[in-house]
Amino acid sequence: MLITEEAVSRLLAPIECALNMLAHLLDIVRIYGNHLKAIASMIRHRLYRILLLLPHTAYTKRKFLVA
Repeated sequence: MLITEEAVSRLLAPIECALNMLAHLLDIVRIYGNHLKAIASMIRHRLYRILLLLPHTAYTKRKFLVA
């Protein structure tokens, strides 16, 4: 494994914040305009790529709270 358990645990808090932001992106785009759609898509794509790189046990063991 290329990533240690400690590194994964340090990444989980920012990933949880990114998931919360992702849940609100549609409202942000709706309020501030369609010019943010490309940025929202890039954020979503980068977050999904990060989740793909992590071992699946890293985020299945922890319950994420998405508001």
